[in-house]
This record gives sequence, C-alpha cells and structure tokens, in this order.
Amino acid sequence: GGGGGGVEGRRLELEEIRVRGELALKERELALREREANKPQGIFGGFSAVGVGVAVAIIGLAGNIVTTYLQGSNQIAAEEAKTLANLRLEREKFETGLITEAIKTGNDVEAAQRNLKFLLEAGFINDPNGNIARLVRDPAAVPTLPSQFVAPRFEPVADFTERSKYRLLASRVGLLLAEKSNRPISCTALRLAADLVLAPRFCVEGATNLRLRIDYIEQDASASTLLDVELSALSMGTEEVGHALLRLAPSDNLMLPSHTPLHVRAPRPGEPVFVIHHAMGRPAQVSRAGCHIEDVPRDSKTFVYMCDTMSGSSGAPVLAETDMALLGMHMLRHGGPLGEGGKAEAILMTHIEAQDAAIASALRAPGTP
Repeated sequence: GGGGGGVEGRRLELEEIRVRGELALKERELALREREANKPQGIFGGFSAVGVGVAVAIIGLAGNIVTTYLQGSNQIAAEEAKTLANLRLEREKFETGLITEAIKTGNDVEAAQRNLKFLLEAGFINDPNGNIARLVRDPAAVPTLPSQFVAPRFEPVADFTERSKYRLLASRVGLLLAEKSNRPISCTALRLAADLVLAPRFCVEGATNLRLRIDYIEQDASASTLLDVELSALSMGTEEVGHALLRLAPSDNLMLPSHTPLHVRAPRPGEPVFVIHHAMGRPAQVSRAGCHIEDVPRDSKTFVYMCDTMSGSSGAPVLAETDMALLGMHMLRHGGPLGEGGKAEAILMTHIEAQDAAIASALRAPGTP
C-alpha cells in the first residue's frame, strides 16, 4: 500500500511540474505578442485603428482636392489654348480667302499686285515675314487665278472735304474697342448725344473693358481721342442680335458737333444708302458705291440692303443718301463678293427707337429734329 502511494505521489509531482512549465511558456508567448503589438508598424504604427482610419480619410480627401484642382486647371488651360487656336485659325482662313480672291485676275499680274498692295496697306492681311510685300514688288513672282477680284469699295473719310456730309456725319461715328474673355474685339458705334453711344449688343455684353476712339479718320491714331465707356449698359435690346445704349465716362472731350443732327425714318425699297464704319478696326471709311435698300419685310425688325461691309462694321449707321436720315444699324453681312455690294442686314432704327425710350429721348434732344 505504501509503495503504491509513493508512485502516485511521484506522478502528481511530475504532472504539477509539466503544468507549471506550460504556464511559463504561455506567459512568455503572451509577453512577446504584447511587445509585437506595441511596436510601431509603418507610418500608422503609433495609431489606434480609429486614428489610422481618420488619417487615411484625410489623406484621401486631400488627394481628391489636389487631383480636382489640377484637372480643373488643366481643363481651363486647354480651353484657353483651344479658343486662341480657333481664333488664329479663323483669322488665317479669312486672310487666305482675301489673298485668294485678290489674285483671281486671270492673267492680269498688275491687277493682282494692286489688290495685294491694297490689302497690305489697309491692314486686312498680316505679313510678318514680308513675303507678300516681296511678291508685290516682283511681278514675275505674283501668281494669278481665273476670275476677277475687286477690292472692297471703301472710301476713306479723310478723302472727303471737311464740309462734306460724309465727313460731318463721321464725327458721330467711333471705333468701339472691347475686351471679352481676354481677347480684343472691335465694332462701330454711333454717338446719339455727347455722352450716349449706340452699339451692337453682342459687342458689349460680357465685356470687361470698353473704350471709344473718336475722330479716327487718319492712319495716324494720335490725332484721334480715346474715351472710356461705362461697362453697365443703360439699356439693351431684347433680341439676341440687338442694340445696347452706353454712357461715356465723364471727360472734357465729350462735345458733340451741333451741325450733325439725326432724324429717323423707315427705309424705302430701292433707295440709295451709305454706311460709315470702322471695318477691321481701321480709320473711318464710307461704303456707298452700289449701296441700296433691297427689301423691307412687313412687320420685320430688320431690313436687307446691298453694300460692302466687313468684320468690325457691325454697329455702323445705315443712312439715306437723299436726306441723310438714320435708317438702321448694320449688324450682319450675308455674303457675296466684296466689291460687288454684298448682301447685309440691319436693325430698323424705327424699331430701336420704339423699343427704347432712352434712345428716343436722345434723338429728340435739342438740335436733333
């Protein structure tokens, strides 16, 4: 009995030693795991799970903001580059068309030279490298094409006498210089009163800068006067292609010659007319050769007439040859060969006057019948 008790006691002793050993191993393993858990791991090693989540969200948001900003900046830059490229392309197309028409003289080299010289001197085409100027000086180098080109029938206002009706009425016409979307454009404008200007709506709307050059009849612009124009229009026509009434900023140069009154009436089909304008932003010119009223549709706000006009002519007054009545404001050219009185469209001045009380009041001011 005693021997059995001794064996059993020994077995229990060994079992106790084994259990203690396993507990020691478990404690050591837990200690190692705790050290591993507390050891920093990467950039988030010192954060809790919640802290790591917040940090990841913040970095993700910042990344999205930066990406959106860069994409927006790139898109704006791309749009600006595209707009400038389109403008250059349209200008090149326009100039190429003029040059092509200029050399459509059959075999008449001298006529082609004269046409190219006119386009160069009038500033209708650019020649930065002087290639066209060299062609003009060298008859053997001037190409010709079939058909015939006739230069626009514009007459410089400066060529008329000071008492000529064209010269007198030109004192009311100015070159409107506008800046829209960081690019300059020009139109023609009519002074209704000393400080009131009538211009095309599309030339004014959205402009960030407006100025009016008056008495601009000579190539040397130093003889003209540049006036500031208030950006907020006094009134605008309701049509998309309509008018705008502007006020000149206060200045000492706002005097308007009293010998150029204006009166308004409806145009008559077939009657001769003339236009005073700043085509292509050039000094004032008169178009009158072959100019006449083509059609005055009933109940229409516009009329069709034949006359040479170009880019920059929009806003020009259309006036009657017989009594110098103000018939309308030129808006659009519908095509046709230059030099042959291309078809054009103008807004009826009677419609503008009826639509805009401020304009009607300006036209009824003292000195204006």
